[in-house]
Formats: sequence, C-alpha cells, structure tokens
Amino acid sequence: MKQATQTNAETEPRPLGSGSVLVCKLLLLALAASICSGQSTLGPPQVGYVRDEGGFYRAVWGIAGNFHLGEVVLYDVLGAAFSGRFGLLKTEDQVLVVDALASVVGRVEAGPGRAWFAFAGDGSPALALVPSSGSFFGWRDGRMERVPFRLEPGEEVLALGSAVEDRYRLAVRREGSCWMRTVSFPGGLVVDEMLQDDCGEPILLRHDGALISVRDRDVVLRSAEGVELHARLPDRLTRLEQMGADWIFAVTASGLPLALRLEPDRIAWFYLPQQVEEKR
Repeated sequence: MKQATQTNAETEPRPLGSGSVLVCKLLLLALAASICSGQSTLGPPQVGYVRDEGGFYRAVWGIAGNFHLGEVVLYDVLGAAFSGRFGLLKTEDQVLVVDALASVVGRVEAGPGRAWFAFAGDGSPALALVPSSGSFFGWRDGRMERVPFRLEPGEEVLALGSAVEDRYRLAVRREGSCWMRTVSFPGGLVVDEMLQDDCGEPILLRHDGALISVRDRDVVLRSAEGVELHARLPDRLTRLEQMGADWIFAVTASGLPLALRLEPDRIAWFYLPQQVEEKR
C-alpha cells in the first residue's frame, strides 16, 4: 500500500532568503580563496620535511608533541634540508631544489657522495657543496651555478652556512681541530678563520650565524653573539638536518627521530613518529 507523503511546515523545503544567499556566497568565496592560496583551515599545520633512513622525503604535519608523517613525495634522497620555503636535496648524482610543495624547480649534476646545504636569511636556496667531487654551487637567477671552491689537503667539511650576501661560513676539521672559516662569495677567497674550541659533531650552521653542536647528550645552540642554549636529550645525536624555519630534524644513536624547535630562550624537543618502510 502506498504511504502518503508528509508535507508539513517541519519537513517542506523552504526557499533561502536574500540574507542566507549572501552568507552562502561569502562562505563559498572564502573556501575558494583558501583553495587557491594552497592553504587549508581544516588540516594540521605543516612543520617541514624530513628524509628518513630509507631515503624517503616526506612532510611532517601537526603541532608540537603531536606530529604525523605525510606520504612519500620523493625517493632515493641521500641528504635534505628545508628552510620553510625551499628544500635542497642530494640524490645519487644530483642536487635538487624543491619548493614548499616538493616540486622540483631546479637541478644540477653534482657527482656522488654526501652534500652540505645553506639557505639565505629569507629561506631561499643559497649554497650546495659536494666535497667528494669538488662540486660547489650557488643559487643565482633561479638556477644552480658552479662557483670556485677549495679545501686544503687533509681538511674535512663539517658544516656549511650562509652568513651575508657576499660571503659564507664553512666548518672544517684539520689535524684534529675544528676551524670556522669565512669565505667570499662567489670569489672563494678566505676572509678569516678561527679555531672553534667546541665543535662536537654533528654540527649545523644557521643563516643567522648560530652554531648547533652536540656535547654528549646535550644539544647546544651558540648564537653569533656567543649566547648559548642547552637541551638534554634521551641519547647522543648522530644526525642534524634543518626541517623547517625554526625546526631541526635529529636522530639519536639508538635511532630515535626527534624534532628540535629553536625558540628565543630555549631548545624544545619532541619525539617524531617512527618512519614506516615504504614500498615503491
């Protein structure tokens, strides 16, 4: 038997008034603007990017103490750094420049081996160094260009950092000691060099002149003015890589991945999720 259809005032659709139409239009415009700008108000914020031990490059999302890893966006990455705006990556034989969406915007042949990276103060790419092949590149006019570079016999590169527009900093080990060198760019002439009394590895040089190093289980940030911040970690660090504007990706000797946040008056640290082995 066919049932009657109820059409009372509680269930009958009603036309939208002019005020409701205006509100809907404004909401649609706001949503469209959010989509066009590449931002979403619904998801967690992006902290940066990390490269795990399997060579997978992926985003880190969330807030301090509550992170999760995104999908793998690049494979076979041997080294990586992300400034918050751009990433510099090393593959088997290339240096890649990627944007905030991990799209490749530049690449150059660089030979095998490890690489060191540096960013300018505004987060744009600055330098990439591959000592094994003597390859040194500067980011100019939207591309990587080879620039002069020279190491003294027996020297080993420990870190690379951008200081000002016409010079950069280089930390090297020579005869068992750590030296901090300032070099002109792009000429490659040594401007000055100082013996660094405390240079526990691994170390990281920031664009603002700060040096991040390791002392036993402590991570130490020494500013350009000589002010130090310390944080005690669960284990000694074996790896430091920049993963965001004020975030450092660290790995302990026991393999634990950590996120270090550099704040004005302290170094905060948090556990990161363990990376899951991905199938390509």
